[in-house]
Amino acid sequence: MRAIGYISTTASMQLDDTHQYLEQREAILAYCNYNDHNLVQIFHDSSQQAVNRPEYSKLLEFIDTPKQASLVVITDCGSLGNSLDEAIEAILRIDNAGSTVICSSPEYPDPIQNALNLFRRERSDQVRGAMLEKALKGEALGRTPFGYRINTERSLEPDPLESSIVARIFDMYIREEIGFRRIVNSLNDSSTLNRNNAQWTIAQILGVLRNPVYIGTYRRFGLRIPSNHEPIVSTTDFTNAQQLMRSKRTFKSKRKEQIYPLSGLLLCMHCNGRMIGFSRRQTWRRKDGSRNHNVYRYYYCPQRLENPLCRANVTSAGQWEAIASKCLFVYLTDRQEAYLAPLNAPSMPLVDTQGSNTSDQPHLGANLQRRWLKALRLTAAGNLALGDLRRITKELRYLNSGVDTEIYVSLNALLQRGDIEVWNGMSPIHQKALFTSLITHICVKPSSASINLHDGDELVVSF
Repeated sequence: MRAIGYISTTASMQLDDTHQYLEQREAILAYCNYNDHNLVQIFHDSSQQAVNRPEYSKLLEFIDTPKQASLVVITDCGSLGNSLDEAIEAILRIDNAGSTVICSSPEYPDPIQNALNLFRRERSDQVRGAMLEKALKGEALGRTPFGYRINTERSLEPDPLESSIVARIFDMYIREEIGFRRIVNSLNDSSTLNRNNAQWTIAQILGVLRNPVYIGTYRRFGLRIPSNHEPIVSTTDFTNAQQLMRSKRTFKSKRKEQIYPLSGLLLCMHCNGRMIGFSRRQTWRRKDGSRNHNVYRYYYCPQRLENPLCRANVTSAGQWEAIASKCLFVYLTDRQEAYLAPLNAPSMPLVDTQGSNTSDQPHLGANLQRRWLKALRLTAAGNLALGDLRRITKELRYLNSGVDTEIYVSLNALLQRGDIEVWNGMSPIHQKALFTSLITHICVKPSSASINLHDGDELVVSF
């Protein structure tokens, strides 16, 4: 069978790059010779090309050519990405082009199995599962709370000395109405120290007063088990402490949080670092004496302190968001099947939008992560085809976008209207949903920019 090799080296010095290249090349040649594959070409991305990976793009162009389907041979899935997500995305992309990824590793030739083993996600899931099983029994895990010790049955029981200090803290705060700072001073002055003979701090006092473990409630991995162990303070005292803290809390008005749709997607033209968003609020006085203000949004390279070229690389957020939005409008209107989400999208649980729709680096939620890893394990075991895994991955990416179905429906409605002016006027949260669900990264050059999409397409913009 015709085969092509792909090598990705990650060393920081060119000499080490060469050494890694030779090792991987020999492994790929040995695999092809042993299995009678015809190795026609090897693509190699060095550490200096780690972000853009031009040779990987050439590999995709090669297999996308009609009648050029090949066996893509790699040493391990670390060549395809720096994380499990990136490696699986590359495997599915190559499979979608009609080619197949295979690893030269004799132990894990299957790419899905190789990726799971390499990035050790399966092992971490097993450890978490074992800890969760212990948590269901109410067994003590992690650091023992101050005031308790662990008995022979792995349960919490009050420590005679420490529990008396906890009870004293609640008494001073509730009954003697002493503030946090005076409680700290009182304990430290009387040589009533914390563990390891450390002095108390205000943060530790707050931690004691807010922890429901002292009324016998066990909390771990989202579980909440009341009456799990012997309490140190009464429920009434604990409730009174929470009410007293709430009554003394002062609330400050929150500044409006800015959303940066291209944060983490726009790459610096000098170092290929992922640019992040920031804003500046400027105020000035008019000639008539009145004051005015405005908020200006930008993207900047986080390497600006180390690289002098990156220091001046600050670009207008609105400019790039408009360019990306316009390009995607043309792309989507030309491809009806590429709409973000069908109007009859499946009714499945979404990630908490309050916590994720403004995140610069969105990741799969815990529930979706477990479902995705389960699909990977089924695929590695041969019980699920790569096509099914691709569909599940696309579906979970949609669910993980950090916005609800209404926003996706409204985006599709804008496309169906075909009005570019209305499309350009979409809100930042709509842009965030649009960009994160379609774009992997945007490479900026002096006279052009390329928008790279999740499905492998590339949109080029000239200035």
